[in-house]
Amino acid sequence: MGNVIAKYSTLQRQKEKLQAEIAALEKDERFRAELEFKNKLVSLMYEFDRTAADVWACLSLTAQIKLTQARLRSGVRES
Repeated sequence: MGNVIAKYSTLQRQKEKLQAEIAALEKDERFRAELEFKNKLVSLMYEFDRTAADVWACLSLTAQIKLTQARLRSGVRES
């Protein structure tokens, strides 16, 4: 029985530590900015009926186009 109480006490301490870490994170401006970005992105995905895979494909394609354009401007040919 004492083992169960000891485990419970350990878990309570861990829970309190995690709650404190979460509270500190929620006050961090970087976290708030990233959360706002994520929420806006999810909202746009919902609005336009897109999945994360759709967004990734779009971003990957855009990155590939920009890379190709940069190579063309610099005279580097693709292999």
